Amino acid sequence: MTIYSEDYFKPDWNEIIKDFSKVQTKIWNKDLMCANIIKINEKFNDCIYRDAPNEAQELLYRLQNLV
Repeated sequence: MTIYSEDYFKPDWNEIIKDFSKVQTKIWNKDLMCANIIKINEKFNDCIYRDAPNEAQELLYRLQNLV
């Protein structure tokens, strides 16, 4: 069990996943190259399994920059 100090902010998974899905849908609809999207998506899923919300948030920003 990980204990976080009260000054530490742990991002909310639900918000990250919701935003990630929205951006991913926009990209697929624009017919952009999907190789990068697939790589980012695989890394994002790995973050979920490893409980790494900070890394997932970075992937969300990378995905948003592709739009």
